[in-house]
Amino acid sequence: MNTRKIFNGLYSFLLAMRRSGTTTLIKEISSKHDVYVLVSSERDKELFGESALSFSELSRSAGLPLKPVLVDNSTLLRLCESAANEIDRLDDGLNAQRELVKSIKDLIIRFENANCIHDNAR
Repeated sequence: MNTRKIFNGLYSFLLAMRRSGTTTLIKEISSKHDVYVLVSSERDKELFGESALSFSELSRSAGLPLKPVLVDNSTLLRLCESAANEIDRLDDGLNAQRELVKSIKDLIIRFENANCIHDNAR
């Protein structure tokens, strides 16, 4: 299965599960247990209190004590959306490169034909 399909499938599934009680369950677990809750923004940290770690804090997470990690659906949705956007951006770049290579090959062939240059190795 290709990566785009995986992220799109996960995104659709999580979107359908938005009101399933995941956040409430994670809040309850994090209030009773010593865990980290991965959130996508500083605003979301308010939901989970001291247990919350935002994306921006992950780069400074070296040395933190080992604890279980929980991830809320909204955080996974943002990760999937970000990954899908990055895949699209990379695909666009690859398509542009392919078009450029094709264009250069066509120009070379036209130049060779116009100047009676024939390469039998092709």
